[in-house]
Amino acid sequence: MEEIDKRYPAARWTHIFTDGSAEDATRNEGCGVFIKKPGLPPVSVSTSGGRLCSNYKAEVLALYKATETALQWENRPKKAVFLSDSLSALQALCSGNPDSTMEHLMQNINTLAQTTAVVLQWIPAHTGIVGNEVADRLAKEGSKTEQQPSNLTYSEARTLIRNRQKSTFKKKNNGYNPHEDALHQLTRHEQTIFLHLRTGHCGLNSHLKRIGIRQSALCHCGEADQTPDHFLQTCRLHCSERKRFWPTGTSLHTKLWGSTQDLEMTAHFVNITGQRI
Repeated sequence: MEEIDKRYPAARWTHIFTDGSAEDATRNEGCGVFIKKPGLPPVSVSTSGGRLCSNYKAEVLALYKATETALQWENRPKKAVFLSDSLSALQALCSGNPDSTMEHLMQNINTLAQTTAVVLQWIPAHTGIVGNEVADRLAKEGSKTEQQPSNLTYSEARTLIRNRQKSTFKKKNNGYNPHEDALHQLTRHEQTIFLHLRTGHCGLNSHLKRIGIRQSALCHCGEADQTPDHFLQTCRLHCSERKRFWPTGTSLHTKLWGSTQDLEMTAHFVNITGQRI
């Protein structure tokens, strides 16, 4: 806020905050605009972005709605700064390959620039900048209003499909995100161990019985089927190794899906026991 006030003093500049927001359940989009003119009450604009509108497009539409609002003023400001947290939208203005929505935005900016010094400024999102927080709230309100159909480009449709697939995958897998999996920090050999343990397709008797290699799924301890859960958690043949690595006890989920340190410990346990996985 101090940097904004230093570069664009509120007494001389009109501050125009814009934001786009998505409702994941319906893929509805909203646009929010919050305007602070020197010496005048603030202006709030909340509107829908359209059904199946991408988040990027909602950000561009928010900028477009902001320029539309500024062009309708009888007394246009001498200086106006548009503050957006969408770096992709601002970069697209310089790309030289605009879509139809971006073309309309550029036309508005050029028209406004004939009477007003126009600056487009990126700001970080959700860092306590009041105008940005208000614009975000207005955008969320807009996403809950009645939505009109949106025209999608191939790139936007592909992005929506990819995001929907990611969201569906996370819901089916209890929020699992492959990019956050500590598995990527392990060696190739260790990764193979976890692939086998997590899927159950491994060298333990439970799987070997299932594919017809063993006559019985029973563990060598004779107390239960030799599954990954039994091997890691309760098999009495490996009690000493288990207490050495996890003296206070650890859940199966932590051993198989925990931090890098947790996974390394599990891999070390497997190697120490000599069990074929």
